[in-house]
Amino acid sequence: MAEKGQDGSHSGKGATVPAESTMPDAENGSSQYFVDPIKERRMMRKFDLYAISAMGVLYMMSNLDRSNLGNANIAGMPQDIGLVGNQFGTAATLLFATYVPFEGPVAVLLKVIGPKILMSVCAFCWGVTSFIQNSHGLFACRLLIGLFEVGLIPCINVYLGWVYKKSERGKRSSLIFAFSAFSSAFGGLLAYGLTQIHAGGFEGWRWLFAIEGAITILIVPGFWFVFPTSPTEAWFLTAEEKVMMTARYEADPSWGHDERFSLAECLKAFTDPKWYAFFSYQFSVNISLYGLTTFMPAIVQGLGYKSVTANLMTVPIYICALVFFLIIAYMSDRTGYRGPYLAGEILCKLQYVGLRFFD
Repeated sequence: MAEKGQDGSHSGKGATVPAESTMPDAENGSSQYFVDPIKERRMMRKFDLYAISAMGVLYMMSNLDRSNLGNANIAGMPQDIGLVGNQFGTAATLLFATYVPFEGPVAVLLKVIGPKILMSVCAFCWGVTSFIQNSHGLFACRLLIGLFEVGLIPCINVYLGWVYKKSERGKRSSLIFAFSAFSSAFGGLLAYGLTQIHAGGFEGWRWLFAIEGAITILIVPGFWFVFPTSPTEAWFLTAEEKVMMTARYEADPSWGHDERFSLAECLKAFTDPKWYAFFSYQFSVNISLYGLTTFMPAIVQGLGYKSVTANLMTVPIYICALVFFLIIAYMSDRTGYRGPYLAGEILCKLQYVGLRFFD
């Protein structure tokens, strides 16, 4: 970061000036800070390493715990616990019975206790609820998993808004969601191995639930250790970087990282047409997304693969999704456009649906 001076002159060497802010000075009243872009990028890479990767790992585990139901479905779980009729579909849907209504209240709770505590507690709780014995236990666990996972996405979105500029968020969001694709691919590999275990009186699908839940529980202490409590006081920042982070906030008062919760501000969203457009888009995407991830093993099995091999054959699909996540997000940040990339994805999906409809 460049030096400060009473006249606001920039004494940095050869650096452009992406942001400046007026900050209080004990001796001179006020002074201007100019952020060195090279040092700024180095600082943000620390947040990528410790914050983005930590949230990505939790998101990966949440997707594993959420989607392993599909892997267990083709590994004998319905027969072992006596599921009949559409009880499997009911179990898949019950997760959202708690997820949807509690997402708003939990987002408010985020402002009260902070993302670090909320994400840590949620992850530990959904890891504990991964053990089931019968159909009633399955229904109860799905409700509880939905309740505990509800805090993760609001925390991730809010934290990205707290730490990164708009031009920096696309790539970071894609990295976190890439963990989702990686979890689905890794989940297929994990399910391929674990569902073949038959020891201790446990069927393979029970080992799948138990071990994935245990992994989540073991990850929580590591997350607590590395994830920063506050963006401006993160443990991995030097004294200069802490001042630099504060300067980023001072340069743009719209960050809102230290604002208090306001119900009136929340209600303003309902008067914004963009909110309804995004709601419609997200609703449509989630229907296809979670339908695909939950029933992907069954779809692949329907192509003629055996149950164990079907779990393995889901891996290439998610690796392909992982690559597209990263490419599209990179190009979106690079060009500064979001709409064309969203529209392109929607057109591809509509074309696929049309082909299937008229097939």
